[in-house]
Amino acid sequence: MNSLDELFHKAVGGDKAAENDLFRIIHERLLRLAKYKLRGDAYYEDVASEACRTVLQKLRDGAIKSAFSTYASTVLRNTIGNHLQKVKRRNELMEELHGVEDEQTSPTSDPIRRKTIIDCLRKIAGPHPEYARVLRMVVDGYTSEEICLELAIKRNTYYVWLFRARELLKRCLEKGGAL
Repeated sequence: MNSLDELFHKAVGGDKAAENDLFRIIHERLLRLAKYKLRGDAYYEDVASEACRTVLQKLRDGAIKSAFSTYASTVLRNTIGNHLQKVKRRNELMEELHGVEDEQTSPTSDPIRRKTIIDCLRKIAGPHPEYARVLRMVVDGYTSEEICLELAIKRNTYYVWLFRARELLKRCLEKGGAL
């Protein structure tokens, strides 16, 4: 049995010092892995910390029975996947909002395009204020976790609202402002 396994079993047994040592070691490992996997991404520390928090919570809940290191690596892999999906969704939304047809001009520099976007957002906000709020928060740079906390919704609800809001916005922009 290696020292990580020993620390794991002591931490499961309630030894707080072992738990602290275990998470110091696992955080360092996850940080190195996240830095390697997310080369060039400034959020690798946040991703590693989020994975560590998840692992700690699962340990305290008694969900981890064995293969602690493997479990922690799997949580990190899933957290990285979630992060990359979030970045992709944010980039897609920004492309939609900033008009990909003409990279030289932003949608706000074209008064007609700007008015169309604002009209579409108002039309979405009328029957679906929650969709408009989610879109606004994403554009303002809030993370999915922050949005979920602020709106007191589950993560799945957030993604459903964001998907529907993007679809409504896309449909409205394609129709020139008609929803």
